[in-house]
Amino acid sequence: MTTTAHPTPTAPAASKHSGITMVTRTRIELRKLVDTRSSTTLLAVMFGLLLLAIPLLGVFAPEDLDLRGLTSEGSAPLVFLLPVVGMLAIAGEWRHRTALWTYALDPARSRVLTAKLIAIALLTLAAAVVTLVIALIVVALVGDTLPSPRGILDVAAGLLWAIGGMTLVGAALGAALLNAPLALTVFFLVPQLIPQLLRAWSTTAPIAPYVDAHAAFLGGFADRPAAQAPELASVVMLWIVLPMVVGFIRNARQDV
Repeated sequence: MTTTAHPTPTAPAASKHSGITMVTRTRIELRKLVDTRSSTTLLAVMFGLLLLAIPLLGVFAPEDLDLRGLTSEGSAPLVFLLPVVGMLAIAGEWRHRTALWTYALDPARSRVLTAKLIAIALLTLAAAVVTLVIALIVVALVGDTLPSPRGILDVAAGLLWAIGGMTLVGAALGAALLNAPLALTVFFLVPQLIPQLLRAWSTTAPIAPYVDAHAAFLGGFADRPAAQAPELASVVMLWIVLPMVVGFIRNARQDV
C-alpha cells in the first residue's frame, strides 16, 4: 500500500522590511512628540517662555541689542528644553516599555530611529522659525531697523545651528544611553564639566575647545573664523556622531 506524501504547508516568509513608508513613520513620530503628557508640558512651557522672553528683551534690553542678540538671548528656553524633548522621544520609549509595541508593529528598528530623528529635526526647524518670526515682530514693534534679507538669513542660520546642535546632542545621548534620567544628567552636567576640568590645567587647556559643546553651538556660528573649523568638527563628532552610532547599534540589539 502506497501513500501519497503531501507537502507540509509552510508559513510565508516574513518580508525583510515592513510596508510602512518613512513618511508614515515620521508622521507617527511627530504625533508622539506632541501626544504624551510630558512632551506636551515641555512644549507648552518652552513656547510660553519663548513668547514671554523675547518681547521682554525687546522692551527692556539695551538699545544696542539687535536681531541677532535678541534671538540668541530669547532662544534660551529652546536650547535647554528642546533637547529634553528629543531625549524623551528616544529614550522614553525604553523607560516606559512602549518600545515593545513600537518594534512589534514596526520591526525595522533603524528606520524607526531615523524617523524619530527626522521628526526631532522638523520640530527643531519649526521652533527656530517661530523664534525668528517673534523676534522680527518685536524688532518691528519697538521701532528698530530690520536687517537686510541676507542679515536675516545669517541670523536664522546661527539660530538653527545653536538650537539644532544642542537638540541633536540631547537626542544622541538619549539614543546611546536608552535611559532618560541618565541622559538628562549627562546632558546638563558632562558637556560643561569636562571643558572646565580641562581648562583647570595648562597642559590640557588647549584641548578644551575641541570638547566644549556649549561654546561650539552657543558661541555664535556666523562670526567664527575658519580656523575654528577643526574644533567644531571635533565637537560634532564627539557629542553627536559617536553617540548616534552607538545609539543605532544599541537600538538594534537591545532586548524589548
